[in-house]
Amino acid sequence: MPMAEVIPVSKRIKEFALLPQTSLRLMAALDDRDADVDKISLLLSTDPGLVATLLRVVNSAFAGMREEVRSVKQAVVVLGLDKLRSLVIATGLIQRFHALPTDVSKKFWAHALQTAQWSKRLGAHVQYVEGDSVFLCGLLHNVGELILRQYMKT
Repeated sequence: MPMAEVIPVSKRIKEFALLPQTSLRLMAALDDRDADVDKISLLLSTDPGLVATLLRVVNSAFAGMREEVRSVKQAVVVLGLDKLRSLVIATGLIQRFHALPTDVSKKFWAHALQTAQWSKRLGAHVQYVEGDSVFLCGLLHNVGELILRQYMKT
């Protein structure tokens, strides 16, 4: 690949480095020791895309729920604040990718969630590794694929 093609891609990658405002507000709320599930759920509700992702994740085979979760608050409780933080970061970054086909997005999330779960399971056997950090690493391990699909038109 010629170097001239790589440089413009790397410049465009910097354009999506920052998280969306909703994600930044959610991260601040999740970092607040006094934050409660109601406040976090209210903040989440301002971003329909994030809510859809949250509900899709909680209702996936990954969560193993018997009944469908329909409310944001219930989804927050089921997922937990640490995994929610990982999801907010991952979703905030991935929202920066636009015009990706739905099938690509669905395949990405399915693979990312499976990898995140396996990463967390494997991380439990490694000393000095925090499970939720490993989960996030697994969730984002193949974000480069989305970069290539969006910016390299593969």
